[in-house]
Parts: sequence; C-alpha cells; structure tokens
Amino acid sequence: MNKRRTLFIILLLLVSKLPAYMTIGNEVFLKILVKLDNDINLTTDGLVFVNGSEYQSKSLRIHNLSQGMITLKLDRETFKDEAYKLEISITGNFYLAGNNKQQFSGDIHIREHKGKIAVMNLMNLESYTRFVVMSEIGSGAPAEALKSQAIIARSYAIYESMKNNRYPWDLRADTYSQVFNTSKKVPQNVIDASNATAYMLVTHQGQVAFTPFNSYGGGYLANVEQVWGGKGYPYLKDKADIDYLKGKDMSTYRNVEDWIKKDPAKVYPHYTKLPNWIKDSYQWKRTVAMNTVANRGKFSKVYSAKVDSRDNSGRINKITFNTSQGKETITSQDRIRAILGGIPSTLAIIKVSGNNFIIQGKGYGHGVGFCQSGGYLKSYAGWDYSRIIKHYYPGCEITSDYFFDSTGKDELEMLFD
Repeated sequence: MNKRRTLFIILLLLVSKLPAYMTIGNEVFLKILVKLDNDINLTTDGLVFVNGSEYQSKSLRIHNLSQGMITLKLDRETFKDEAYKLEISITGNFYLAGNNKQQFSGDIHIREHKGKIAVMNLMNLESYTRFVVMSEIGSGAPAEALKSQAIIARSYAIYESMKNNRYPWDLRADTYSQVFNTSKKVPQNVIDASNATAYMLVTHQGQVAFTPFNSYGGGYLANVEQVWGGKGYPYLKDKADIDYLKGKDMSTYRNVEDWIKKDPAKVYPHYTKLPNWIKDSYQWKRTVAMNTVANRGKFSKVYSAKVDSRDNSGRINKITFNTSQGKETITSQDRIRAILGGIPSTLAIIKVSGNNFIIQGKGYGHGVGFCQSGGYLKSYAGWDYSRIIKHYYPGCEITSDYFFDSTGKDELEMLFD
C-alpha cells in the first residue's frame, strides 16, 4: 500500500470531526461492513499486506480476544494486536469463506464494536455506486434512468454514512443498506452513467438529501411519515406519479379498487417497453392463508380482517384482525406487509375466500421517493435525469461540487501541509 495513503487513512480515522466517508486526494471512499462476529474467515486470490509487509496467504482468520484485542491468522503467520493497529490490504479479491457471491478488494479495516469485531472494506464511492445501479435498477434500464439511479444511490450512501455515527462503518454489504452484487462485471452502460454523473448528489437547502427509492410506487408515491413515522421531509410527500390519478381521493376504497383493477397498458404510455420483472408489480394477486397471517402476526386463530383506514396514497395504514382472542390492530405499513404474507405493497384491497385472504394490489416496495419503473417510463418519454430526480424529490437540487469545494476538503489537505 502507498505509504502516504496509509498514513492518510490512519490520520483520517483519528479525526472525529470529519465526515464518516473518506476523501483521499480526488476520490471518496466508504467503509462497507463485510461481517460483524467474533470469528471471521476470509479467503483471497491475491497478496496480503499487513502493516505494509507482504504475505502470501489464501485465507485470513480474524478472532476476537475481547477489549479490542484480536488475532489475525494467515496461512503461515499469526498477529496479535489491538484491532485498529492492524492495517490490511489485499491486491486481488477477498470473500467471506463459503460465499463467493460478494467479492471485495483493497483495504480491510478491523474495529471492535460492542464486544464483536467488525471487518470493513474501504470501497471507492463510484465503484460502490456502479454495483448498486447494476443490482438495483438493472443494466437494461435506459440511460437517463441509469444516471438518475446513480445520483440517487450515491446520495443515499453519503446521507447514511453521515448520520451513521453509532457504528464504525458507513454502510452494510446487504439489503439493510442498498442491494449491490459485486460478483458480476459492471456493464459499460452502467460505468458510463456513473462517469456522466460522477460525485453528483441530491441536496436540499445545501445538505445531502435522504433519497429512498423503490421498484414501483404503484402510481401514487407515499409520504415518508406515513410509511416510517418520525420526522418528515418536505420533498418526500405523497403525490400522483401518473396523470390518471391526479386529483383523485385515494383514501377511498372505491378509487383504490378502480385503480388496482385498471389495465396498466391503457394508462401508462411506453408500458409495453418495460421488462417483465417490472411489469409483474404493476398488477398482482396473492392468496394468503389465515393460518399464515396468524403465524406471522403471532396471533391466535384469525377469522377476518378489516381495513380501518388508508393514507392519501391509498395504502393501508390501519388494519384490524378478528382473532379468537379478540381484535388485533396494526398500524405499521411494514408490519402489515409482513403479516399479510410479505405482500409487495400495502396499496391493496383484501377479500375473504374460505380460510384465505385474496389480496390484489399495485406496487412493489414502500413507495417513498424515486420509483425505478417510473424512471424507465420517464426516460422512454424523453425526460433527462435532472427532470426525473426533481420530479421524485421536489424542491431538491443536483450538486456536483459537494465533496471537493467544502471545508472538509481543506481540513484533510492541512494534514499534510
């Protein structure tokens, strides 16, 4: 590893007032949690460097000894030290033992967290963005949708890293953060989208915006407060995402039923161009056994369900189940989806047939923020990425100089003055 870069990283980790992400020269890096455990095994196909010295080893075993002390075992070498004193870099790729689907490369950081050891990979922001774009919206998306997803995924990563001060990592290598599969080669059109929007972020009043996204918002975007509670964001409110629904009161059963049964091909221009995996979420039907609902909700026997209310987007936000032990009312949209067999969306209508619930709906995901399939359709209609992003995050701007014209950049460079 370059000595200047190694020194830079060590110093940066010690300066607590700097952002969680790392700015090194003209690049931005994120700390991605690979694994949190007491005993972690990695395999590698490259050379291993520990504190600057080179070793040939196909495996690394990291064991927690408590109070920040660890042992690092290579094929022929063993190290025992405080976690933060072991700087590890790998020239090739490394994997969690037994899992070749997620591959990583470069620097490894090890830190103690609540009695366990956290193994993190230092990953370039643009590399991370490309993996997310490829995994989330897919390389088959039109160019402006890919650019939109790149800016949105990058913004989400930076927003999460800056608020994530409870942990030594910025993001996790699983769906808790953003889906990204590193086992496949990134296609050229995804690289082009990343390059065309490099380091661009969605901002609101000078701050990085919170940019959640979903596969298909069901034609009507959800209000973040209704979905997750907590404080609201002025740019994450409910709104119609299709002209057909503008001005309609979606809190009524009649309008929701009309919309769910509407043939999407008749109301969505360019619908036929969408890939089948997206079309499947535009109109779906599920049969869920009452026993399944009882098990998932940890209820006694379930007899029926009553939708008590819907939010402005038509999504169920209060439902009561009639059980053998009384009424059980649920108000969390995430929990409603889970209890009802993991349905794609709460923009749904429910009927009873024997011992089953017959559920029909539109949408896939929480419905907050950028709708990926909407990005497809708007790209087909000639929208550029700026117009798409400002539609899904109204009142926000796209900023390209956030990282390198900031006070944080000046502070970093002062370390070497």
